Amino acid sequence: IMPGSPPLLGAMSTPGSSNRSRPVLKTTSTLMVERHMSLRNLFEALPEAASAPADVSIKDPLVEQINELIGEIETHFDPICKQALEHIYQSEVILTYGYSKTVERFFLHAKEAGRHFEVIVVEGAPNFEGRRMAKALVQQGIPTHLITDAACFLMMSRVNKVVIGTSAVMANGGLIADAGLHLVAMAAKHHSVPLVVLTGLYKLSPLFPNNQDNFNELLSPADILPYSFAAELPNLHIVNPRYDYIPPEYVSLFITNSGGHGPSYIYRLLAELYSPEDYALSNEAADEAFVHDAL
Repeated sequence: IMPGSPPLLGAMSTPGSSNRSRPVLKTTSTLMVERHMSLRNLFEALPEAASAPADVSIKDPLVEQINELIGEIETHFDPICKQALEHIYQSEVILTYGYSKTVERFFLHAKEAGRHFEVIVVEGAPNFEGRRMAKALVQQGIPTHLITDAACFLMMSRVNKVVIGTSAVMANGGLIADAGLHLVAMAAKHHSVPLVVLTGLYKLSPLFPNNQDNFNELLSPADILPYSFAAELPNLHIVNPRYDYIPPEYVSLFITNSGGHGPSYIYRLLAELYSPEDYALSNEAADEAFVHDAL
């Protein structure tokens, strides 16, 4: 590895927020690389660089690519929000789930452009992030209705479209999103309501959801039932998953920082973002290499 050589490290996916789960996004981050550059080559090159002479360094290209990734994450909101007027029309009723900063900015951009619409926010138990979203929208002057998760199917018949965020987009166009969104997607499909997903390209992953347990995390049961009650019920098992998997047939459109795309177009985006060698890199191999070669 010589100074001035092509950058070795490409776009590595990071969580959409600080409380995102690690299993999915850690795997995604180790697989995100610059176009035409194999992550496997990076893993093989790092040990050689560590034993290279002092004047041979990969620090500069690594820092350059990390800064490029940070810039992409910080600026991906604007290209997505600029498309709001193409998808939000006058007097529409839009449903969303939980809290997403991208979705919030998307709605705010349409509001500032003069579009009048209403938003129905599903509160998203047990974390109730939807309450945070409802508060933010009301403070911006957007008519907002907060409903429980159980009322989602009932209210869907009054909705024009569903707009949500996601934590990761899988290679088949499916979503790894907040637990509870699968219910929303099923209700939208039943009522023929389009489901629109807002996401930056850095959340794309070349992995397929062959085993959904590898892309999930069980959170504390205390979010559902306090420990004081659980102590009285020793045979009670509480399951609190962090994520839902949403199949691609439930998704109508992806709005990304490169434009709008259908789920069937995800394979083309992956071909532009990944080297073919990275498709064969298993989860275990990626994690082991990432830990072993971490800088």
